[in-house]
Amino acid sequence: MTAAKRKRTDGLSPEARRFRRARRATVSFGYVIDDQLVIIGSGVAVSGLGRGVVVTAHHVLAGAGSGLRVLVHGRASRQGNDWSLDAKFVDLPDNKVTLNAGHDITLMRIDHDFRNRTVALKSNIRLAEGDRIGACGWPFGTKLHPPGAVPLASCLSGVVSLVYPHPRVTDQQGYVVQIPANPGNSGGPVFELSTGSLVGVVSRRAEPSPDDEELGIPITYGMVFVTPTALLREVVADYKRGELSI
Repeated sequence: MTAAKRKRTDGLSPEARRFRRARRATVSFGYVIDDQLVIIGSGVAVSGLGRGVVVTAHHVLAGAGSGLRVLVHGRASRQGNDWSLDAKFVDLPDNKVTLNAGHDITLMRIDHDFRNRTVALKSNIRLAEGDRIGACGWPFGTKLHPPGAVPLASCLSGVVSLVYPHPRVTDQQGYVVQIPANPGNSGGPVFELSTGSLVGVVSRRAEPSPDDEELGIPITYGMVFVTPTALLREVVADYKRGELSI
Protein backbone atom coordinates (compact mmCIF):
# COMPACT_ATOMS: atom_id res chain seq x y z
CA MET A 1 0.00 0.00 0.00
CA THR A 2 1.37 3.39 -0.97
CA ALA A 3 1.78 6.30 1.47
CA ALA A 4 -1.02 8.17 -0.29
CA LYS A 5 -3.43 5.24 0.10
CA ARG A 6 -2.52 4.83 3.79
CA LYS A 7 -3.19 8.51 4.38
CA ARG A 8 -6.60 8.23 2.76
CA THR A 9 -7.37 5.14 4.86
CA ASP A 10 -6.49 6.43 8.33
CA GLY A 11 -6.70 10.18 7.73
CA LEU A 12 -3.24 10.74 9.24
CA SER A 13 -0.27 12.53 7.73
CA PRO A 14 3.09 10.70 7.61
CA GLU A 15 4.33 12.80 10.55
CA ALA A 16 1.22 11.98 12.59
CA ARG A 17 1.81 8.26 12.00
CA ARG A 18 5.42 8.63 13.22
CA PHE A 19 4.19 10.35 16.36
CA ARG A 20 1.68 7.56 16.92
CA ARG A 21 4.31 4.86 16.51
CA ALA A 22 6.74 6.61 18.85
CA ARG A 23 4.05 7.10 21.48
CA ARG A 24 3.11 3.42 21.35
CA ALA A 25 6.78 2.53 21.86
CA THR A 26 7.16 4.86 24.85
CA VAL A 27 7.13 3.31 28.32
CA SER A 28 7.13 4.95 31.74
CA PHE A 29 8.92 4.21 34.99
CA GLY A 30 6.98 4.72 38.17
CA TYR A 31 5.56 3.64 41.49
CA VAL A 32 2.08 2.98 42.76
CA ILE A 33 1.66 4.92 46.01
CA ASP A 34 -1.69 4.85 47.83
CA ASP A 35 -3.36 3.54 44.66
CA GLN A 36 -1.95 6.47 42.68
CA LEU A 37 0.45 6.09 39.75
CA VAL A 38 3.55 8.25 40.19
CA ILE A 39 5.64 8.47 37.00
CA ILE A 40 9.25 9.63 37.34
CA GLY A 41 10.53 9.18 33.79
CA SER A 42 10.12 7.61 30.37
CA GLY A 43 11.84 5.15 28.05
CA VAL A 44 11.37 3.67 24.60
CA ALA A 45 11.20 0.17 23.12
CA VAL A 46 13.59 -0.30 20.20
CA SER A 47 13.77 -2.78 17.35
CA GLY A 48 16.81 -4.58 16.03
CA LEU A 49 18.09 -6.08 19.30
CA GLY A 50 15.47 -8.72 19.91
CA ARG A 51 12.47 -8.95 22.19
CA GLY A 52 11.73 -6.39 24.90
CA VAL A 53 14.76 -4.06 24.67
CA VAL A 54 14.19 -0.62 26.20
CA VAL A 55 16.40 2.47 26.16
CA THR A 56 16.17 5.20 28.81
CA ALA A 57 18.24 7.86 30.53
CA HIS A 58 20.57 6.55 33.23
CA HIS A 59 19.51 9.18 35.76
CA VAL A 60 15.88 8.00 35.66
CA LEU A 61 16.94 4.71 37.27
CA ALA A 62 19.88 5.95 39.34
CA GLY A 63 19.01 5.91 43.01
CA ALA A 64 15.54 4.52 42.37
CA GLY A 65 13.97 2.93 45.42
CA SER A 66 12.36 -0.47 45.70
CA GLY A 67 9.09 -0.88 43.92
CA LEU A 68 10.03 1.03 40.77
CA ARG A 69 8.52 -0.73 37.78
CA VAL A 70 8.12 -0.32 34.03
CA LEU A 71 4.64 0.51 32.82
CA VAL A 72 3.99 -0.56 29.24
CA HIS A 73 1.13 1.50 27.84
CA GLY A 74 -0.91 -0.27 25.20
CA ARG A 75 -3.90 0.73 23.13
CA ALA A 76 -6.51 3.10 24.53
CA SER A 77 -10.14 2.20 23.85
CA ARG A 78 -13.45 3.93 24.46
CA GLN A 79 -16.89 2.65 25.35
CA GLY A 80 -19.40 5.46 25.52
CA ASN A 81 -17.90 8.14 27.75
CA ASP A 82 -15.47 5.75 29.44
CA TRP A 83 -11.88 5.34 28.32
CA SER A 84 -9.64 2.45 29.26
CA LEU A 85 -5.97 1.74 28.66
CA ASP A 86 -4.39 -1.64 28.05
CA ALA A 87 -1.37 -1.28 30.37
CA LYS A 88 0.97 -3.74 32.03
CA PHE A 89 3.41 -3.40 34.92
CA VAL A 90 6.75 -5.16 34.35
CA ASP A 91 9.51 -5.63 36.90
CA LEU A 92 12.88 -4.00 36.26
CA PRO A 93 15.53 -6.53 35.23
CA ASP A 94 18.71 -7.03 37.26
CA ASN A 95 20.92 -6.87 34.17
CA LYS A 96 21.03 -3.39 32.66
CA VAL A 97 23.76 -2.03 30.40
CA THR A 98 24.85 1.51 31.23
CA LEU A 99 27.64 2.91 29.08
CA ASN A 100 28.67 5.39 31.72
CA ALA A 101 26.77 7.56 34.13
CA GLY A 102 28.20 10.56 32.28
CA HIS A 103 26.58 9.37 29.04
CA ASP A 104 23.17 9.17 30.73
CA ILE A 105 21.93 6.24 28.68
CA THR A 106 20.93 2.71 29.71
CA LEU A 107 19.69 -0.40 27.89
CA MET A 108 17.67 -3.20 29.41
CA ARG A 109 15.56 -6.15 28.35
CA ILE A 110 12.17 -6.47 30.01
CA ASP A 111 9.71 -9.33 29.96
CA HIS A 112 7.39 -7.97 27.29
CA ASP A 113 6.89 -8.50 23.57
CA PHE A 114 6.32 -5.10 21.99
CA ARG A 115 5.69 -6.64 18.57
CA ASN A 116 5.28 -3.65 16.23
CA ARG A 117 5.29 -1.07 19.06
CA THR A 118 8.95 -0.14 18.64
CA VAL A 119 11.05 2.49 16.93
CA ALA A 120 14.12 1.80 14.82
CA LEU A 121 17.48 2.21 16.55
CA LYS A 122 20.00 3.63 14.09
CA SER A 123 23.42 4.70 15.33
CA ASN A 124 24.60 6.42 12.14
CA ILE A 125 22.16 9.35 12.11
CA ARG A 126 23.75 12.79 12.20
CA LEU A 127 21.42 15.72 12.67
CA ALA A 128 21.99 19.34 11.72
CA GLU A 129 20.72 22.60 13.19
CA GLY A 130 17.19 23.24 12.00
CA ASP A 131 16.26 19.57 11.51
CA ARG A 132 12.79 18.82 12.82
CA ILE A 133 12.42 16.31 15.63
CA GLY A 134 9.68 14.84 17.77
CA ALA A 135 9.62 13.54 21.34
CA CYS A 136 7.25 11.58 23.57
CA GLY A 137 6.90 11.18 27.32
CA TRP A 138 5.03 12.09 30.47
CA PRO A 139 5.79 15.72 31.39
CA PHE A 140 5.22 16.16 35.14
CA GLY A 141 4.22 12.49 35.33
CA THR A 142 0.44 12.25 35.28
CA LYS A 143 -0.23 15.72 36.72
CA LEU A 144 -1.38 17.05 33.35
CA HIS A 145 -4.12 14.44 33.14
CA PRO A 146 -7.50 15.20 34.75
CA PRO A 147 -8.52 12.83 37.57
CA GLY A 148 -9.58 9.51 36.10
CA ALA A 149 -8.18 10.30 32.65
CA VAL A 150 -6.18 7.72 30.71
CA PRO A 151 -2.47 8.63 31.20
CA LEU A 152 -1.37 8.56 27.58
CA ALA A 153 2.08 9.84 26.66
CA SER A 154 2.13 13.31 25.17
CA CYS A 155 3.92 14.15 21.92
CA LEU A 156 6.14 17.18 21.35
CA SER A 157 7.75 18.63 18.25
CA GLY A 158 10.62 21.03 17.77
CA VAL A 159 13.92 21.61 16.04
CA VAL A 160 17.60 20.90 16.62
CA SER A 161 19.02 24.12 18.04
CA LEU A 162 22.68 23.16 18.49
CA VAL A 163 25.01 20.41 17.32
CA TYR A 164 28.33 20.16 19.16
CA PRO A 165 31.24 17.69 19.43
CA HIS A 166 30.44 15.24 22.19
CA PRO A 167 32.79 16.00 25.11
CA ARG A 168 33.41 12.36 26.05
CA VAL A 169 33.23 10.40 22.80
CA THR A 170 35.42 11.11 19.77
CA ASP A 171 33.65 11.67 16.45
CA GLN A 172 30.21 11.77 18.06
CA GLN A 173 27.76 14.63 18.15
CA GLY A 174 25.72 16.00 21.02
CA TYR A 175 22.43 17.79 20.51
CA VAL A 176 20.41 20.54 22.11
CA VAL A 177 16.83 20.60 20.89
CA GLN A 178 14.00 23.04 21.40
CA ILE A 179 11.02 21.21 22.86
CA PRO A 180 8.86 21.96 25.90
CA ALA A 181 10.14 18.99 27.94
CA ASN A 182 9.58 18.79 31.70
CA PRO A 183 10.27 16.30 34.51
CA GLY A 184 8.78 12.98 33.40
CA ASN A 185 10.05 13.40 29.83
CA SER A 186 13.54 12.23 30.90
CA GLY A 187 14.55 9.08 29.04
CA GLY A 188 11.78 9.42 26.48
CA PRO A 189 12.44 9.08 22.75
CA VAL A 190 13.65 11.85 20.48
CA PHE A 191 13.18 10.93 16.82
CA GLU A 192 13.53 12.34 13.33
CA LEU A 193 10.22 13.55 11.99
CA SER A 194 11.35 12.80 8.44
CA THR A 195 12.00 9.10 9.07
CA GLY A 196 10.67 8.26 12.54
CA SER A 197 14.08 6.82 13.52
CA LEU A 198 15.25 7.17 17.11
CA VAL A 199 18.10 9.69 17.44
CA GLY A 200 18.38 9.93 21.21
CA VAL A 201 16.65 10.18 24.55
CA VAL A 202 15.81 13.25 26.62
CA SER A 203 18.55 13.89 29.17
CA ARG A 204 17.99 17.22 30.90
CA ARG A 205 16.82 20.78 30.45
CA ALA A 206 19.15 23.74 30.18
CA GLU A 207 18.47 25.35 33.54
CA PRO A 208 19.29 28.94 34.49
CA SER A 209 21.57 29.57 37.45
CA PRO A 210 21.45 32.42 39.96
CA ASP A 211 24.72 33.75 38.48
CA ASP A 212 23.11 33.99 35.04
CA GLU A 213 20.28 36.09 36.37
CA GLU A 214 22.58 38.37 38.38
CA LEU A 215 24.76 38.97 35.32
CA GLY A 216 21.73 39.80 33.20
CA ILE A 217 22.29 36.85 30.86
CA PRO A 218 19.05 36.13 28.95
CA ILE A 219 17.58 32.74 29.77
CA THR A 220 15.99 30.62 27.05
CA TYR A 221 13.58 28.01 28.35
CA GLY A 222 12.57 24.94 26.39
CA MET A 223 16.15 23.95 25.51
CA VAL A 224 16.84 20.26 26.16
CA PHE A 225 20.01 18.18 26.01
CA VAL A 226 19.65 14.89 24.13
CA THR A 227 21.79 11.81 24.71
CA PRO A 228 22.35 10.54 21.15
CA THR A 229 21.76 6.89 20.36
CA ALA A 230 25.02 6.97 18.40
CA LEU A 231 26.69 6.38 21.78
CA LEU A 232 25.17 2.88 21.70
CA ARG A 233 27.13 1.93 18.58
CA GLU A 234 29.78 -0.15 20.39
CA VAL A 235 27.23 -1.79 22.67
CA VAL A 236 25.07 -2.77 19.70
CA ALA A 237 28.11 -4.12 17.84
CA ASP A 238 29.19 -6.20 20.86
CA TYR A 239 25.65 -7.54 21.24
CA LYS A 240 25.38 -8.55 17.59
CA ARG A 241 28.76 -10.33 17.81
CA GLY A 242 27.46 -12.30 20.77
CA GLU A 243 29.90 -10.68 23.22
CA LEU A 244 27.20 -8.99 25.29
CA SER A 245 23.86 -10.04 26.69
CA ILE A 246 21.15 -7.60 27.65
